[in-house]
Amino acid sequence: DIGTGYENMMKGHLEVDEEKLKQIVEEDLNKVWEFFGGANGFATQLDDYLWELVKFNGRIDQVAGISGRIEREQRFLATQIASWIERLSKREQELWRKFSAMEEVISRLQAQGSWISQALQGNNK
Repeated sequence: DIGTGYENMMKGHLEVDEEKLKQIVEEDLNKVWEFFGGANGFATQLDDYLWELVKFNGRIDQVAGISGRIEREQRFLATQIASWIERLSKREQELWRKFSAMEEVISRLQAQGSWISQALQGNNK
């Protein structure tokens, strides 16, 4: 033990007690190598931890990848957008139908107005 702490490592800090490290280096340099580079050493554990994060379908993929939350949210939003586009398209068609009907009514009213105007002009003569 050279004073490293798991809690600090999870915060992104590696703290080593220099006195303990010097003492271990003086006593047995192989222990230092074993701590950092051995089969269960710090570097090996760090490598294993990082591999779990970055491997295919690892933690990063689970959060942001194909099966991750971001991908699911993206698919959900794409579905919502498609649904809204369909609703807007139907609403647009409905409004065009109403507009065309209004134009037809206005055209008939103009024709009737013209007929009434001509009829009134004929009576005034």
